[in-house]
Amino acid sequence: MKVSVDVTNTGEVSGKEIVEIYAGKKDSAVERAAKELRGFVKVELNPGDTKTVTVELEPEAFQYYNEEKAMFVTESGKYQIYAGKSVEDICCECEIEIECADCGNDFSNTL
Repeated sequence: MKVSVDVTNTGEVSGKEIVEIYAGKKDSAVERAAKELRGFVKVELNPGDTKTVTVELEPEAFQYYNEEKAMFVTESGKYQIYAGKSVEDICCECEIEIECADCGNDFSNTL
């Protein structure tokens, strides 16, 4: 899955920005952080420039370790994807749905 975000330098000097991508699952069956860092990218922009940055999220970004099954698994359901400068400064978010009958380590069935 690819997450793309437009970044604009609204200042008067060139600068760099780091865009962080987080994933969360509000109704997870296990205790997880509300927002887990899953990728980031650094972009350099001249004044007034806008660039689209893309971060690829691998299927593992949505997994957790299931102790009973002794393997990483993916829960079916709705996930929130967040983009921002930090976990405290989220600029945009969206929701995706993952349906998975038996995801286990079979990443081809995850997304």
